[in-house]
Amino acid sequence: FQLAIIDTQGNPDKARRGVERLVREDNVVAILGALSSREAESASIKAGDLGVPLITLSQRSGITELSPYVYRNALTPEMQIHHLVRTAMSQYGMKKFAILYPNDPYG
Repeated sequence: FQLAIIDTQGNPDKARRGVERLVREDNVVAILGALSSREAESASIKAGDLGVPLITLSQRSGITELSPYVYRNALTPEMQIHHLVRTAMSQYGMKKFAILYPNDPYG
């Protein structure tokens, strides 16, 4: 096995170009990466265009719907909340509760 690495610096355009280079020049069979949501979107679209599987680390909702070649290895905020509420209600019998969350993309 050989490992090819590209630093996109969180830049969506570099992510798109990086996917293209990895596929066309390095002949990769799959890509692991794209952490930020903007970077992941750009890389996902390009990976789909080129037909190469991409496993993104982004929590962005809907990212796997951009292409059948895109997979996510992270829980979305929606998934986390759904599980938390289900656990609180089914395992602990809670019926009323509040969820506090930050109002920014980093949160």
